[in-house]
Amino acid sequence: MTDQTATCANCDRRIGRLEQPFQWKGNTVCHECYERLSRAATDEPAPAATAEAPTPGPPAPGPAEADSVVWTGSPAIIRNAPLYTLVGLLCVAALVLAFYIPWPWATVAVPLLLAVVLVEEVQRQSVAYTITTKRVIMERGILSKDRHEVRISDIREVNLDQTFIGRIFGFGTVGLDTAAEVGGEIQMVNISSPRRVMELLHSLRG
Repeated sequence: MTDQTATCANCDRRIGRLEQPFQWKGNTVCHECYERLSRAATDEPAPAATAEAPTPGPPAPGPAEADSVVWTGSPAIIRNAPLYTLVGLLCVAALVLAFYIPWPWATVAVPLLLAVVLVEEVQRQSVAYTITTKRVIMERGILSKDRHEVRISDIREVNLDQTFIGRIFGFGTVGLDTAAEVGGEIQMVNISSPRRVMELLHSLRG
């Protein structure tokens, strides 16, 4: 078995695997004719190839700004305080009179008065207003929903309508006028802290 690994192409000299390479002028050459040898004739390992670093591309676009909720509300319950107070007084009067008048009308009047309060409260709770960073949304209804929304960027004017009683108890109506020709208005009726809501809308419009 031979340890030969290569033969000089110039003088046919056999180059052994264990033979010490002969360097001349920076090249590995044959001992006999000083002809430059190929790398396969030596035991020197080939230099490792260096991978070029990839050219960085343009930065990936960031995610779009999220549309987050910043305020939610419904018509203020204080707006119905006079009605609820009146119904309460009538219920008390009906119960008191029931002890003196032997007639079952009180048992009918009290449930009817309470039904008035219940209907009014359901109607109040069926209206919801939502302000996000990009939209103003109004929803009406319990079983069926009527949804109306406008974009913050389309709002031209924000108006505040607040009565004397509303100023005392802290409720009022905020109206939005937009650039849309059809359905371009939203009335946020009898909401709590209407001035704070109006300032919030102004800040979102920039």
